[in-house]
This record gives sequence, C-alpha cells and structure tokens, in this order.
Amino acid sequence: MKRTRMAEKGQRSLTFTAYAVTILFTVFSLVPVLWMVSSAFKSDKDIDAYPPKWIPQIPQSIRVTLDYSGLGPMERADYEKDAMEATWFPWMKNIRENIGEVRITGIRDGKMIFQAFMASSSFRAGQPSIVPSTLFTDQLMDRKLPMIREKKLSKFTWYGDGGGDVSDRKGVAESELSSRFADFYGSSEIVQGKVATIEEKQAWIRLFDSFISVNKIAMNAAGPLGFTKYFINSAIVTLSSVAIQLLLGGIGRLYARSSDHEQKVAVLLDYVFFWRRL
Repeated sequence: MKRTRMAEKGQRSLTFTAYAVTILFTVFSLVPVLWMVSSAFKSDKDIDAYPPKWIPQIPQSIRVTLDYSGLGPMERADYEKDAMEATWFPWMKNIRENIGEVRITGIRDGKMIFQAFMASSSFRAGQPSIVPSTLFTDQLMDRKLPMIREKKLSKFTWYGDGGGDVSDRKGVAESELSSRFADFYGSSEIVQGKVATIEEKQAWIRLFDSFISVNKIAMNAAGPLGFTKYFINSAIVTLSSVAIQLLLGGIGRLYARSSDHEQKVAVLLDYVFFWRRL
C-alpha cells in the first residue's frame, strides 16, 4: 500500500514538474513575440527609451491655427505652400516624437480660408523624398509641392471667401511637443502665418499608421497591390506545399496498407489517372 501511495505521489510530482516546465518555456517563448508586437506600435523615441516601455503611447494629433490677417494679398497656391511648410518642416524637426497627425487651419480676418491635414502614414512614406534633412527653404517646398500633390500625401481643402467664422481665442497647449511646434513657427521666417492656437489631442486610430506606411512604401516598389502581392506569393507556395504533402502522404498510407503487389500498382495508377483528369 505504501509503495502504491509513493508511486502516486511521485507521478503527481512528475506531472506537476512537467506542466510547470512547459508553462515556463511557453512564457519565455512568447516574450520576444509580445515585444515585437508592442514595438510595432511605438515611435522611435519609445523604442529607444530606457527603461523599456511595454505599452506604446497613444499618438498625438497636433492642431495648429495660423492667422494671415494683416498680410499682403495671397493666392490659393501661396496658402497651400505655406500649409505644407507648416506641416512637413516642424514634423521633420520632431521626427522621433509620437506624432499621429497634423491639422493646419488657416484663418484671415475672422474667417476660415483653408484646412490642411496629414497622417503619420503619409509622412513616413514621403519623408525620405520630401524632407530628407532639416535644411528647410522656400525653394525646397517649391520643388516638392508637385510631388506631394501627385502622391496625395497631404490633403488641402480651400474655402476662400466661403469659409465660416472662427473664434478669436489664442494659446498654445501646455505640452513639450506643442511648445516645440510653437518655437519652430516663432523662430522660422518660412511660414508666413502667425500662430493663433496649437492644440494637442490623442489620436487612437493612428496607432496602426506604421503598418499603413509600410504598405504605401511597398506600393512604390511592388505596384498597387503593395504587400498583398507578397502575401499572395507566400500563400500560393504554402498551399502548394501542403497539397503536395497531403497527396504524397495519402499515397504512402494507401500503398503501405495494400496487401499484395497488384493492389499497390492499382493504387498508384488510380492516383495517376485522377490527377490527369484534373
């Protein structure tokens, strides 16, 4: 009786140890995968942060209002160029920050005259060709603006005289990122509009923009399908391999079960004629 109890205890201990080791190895195996998934949603600054951060920060939406009251006559193209400079240049200056989108609103004499918008996916896809460095000039935007329009990297909506009334409030959000944008506009002579307000809000939807930007980059190399082209190629290879393995495995299993030579030959001939009919 004692031996039976000792055997049962030993069996339970062995089972417990086996489960504990399995769980431990599973957890250790999942850690790199979880870190990879978490890093996919992080900004460059968060990836390099020490101590490491497991939970990615929510991207920020920077909303800038530029006032053109008191300036000389300007055409629609002048406003569009100024909006692009107010978007691309300070973003490049703060490229490592967790910026999800930038919205620029242009006002003049209390009226909204335009709105501009760009998401982080478009900035990441276009940054190497539009603003490869922090050397910002008017001539640079003159050359790059046609490219921005062609690739539809930024959205510009013109209201002109038909824009609605806007409030006359002023102020900059109390955050480090908003202050950096304000400092850029205040120290730069490139952007003609004067800062009226800078607001900062969380943009949850921009957490996935890193994946969208990679797909946009892939579209430049692989065509309109982008990464879908590579997924289709991988799917064809994988499914073909699985189908061939199932076929060979099925032939081998039936061949092994056949009792004599004639049955084995019949099995092989059946498979040959079956695939010929397909």
